[in-house]
Amino acid sequence: VELMASIVSGDCINCEHKPCVAVCPVDAFYQGPAIVAINPDECICCSVCLPECPVGAIGSEGDPNADAWAKFNIENLKYWPNLKT
Repeated sequence: VELMASIVSGDCINCEHKPCVAVCPVDAFYQGPAIVAINPDECICCSVCLPECPVGAIGSEGDPNADAWAKFNIENLKYWPNLKT
């Protein structure tokens, strides 16, 4: 079974809550102007962030609806600061 990194979708835009970031054991989250993103190269596919997201904005890389958001996350990570907890 191949493990899939988590991906943040547009439901995260303007979300002020970040319990998902606090539980990440590897600090894979990055802060954008109005959204957070997960670096798939740093994500260990533990999925602990999924149930912590209060708006259901985190899904799996394997979700067909996540493809565009996965690309968005990857393209913007190089510009955004890491959210170390």
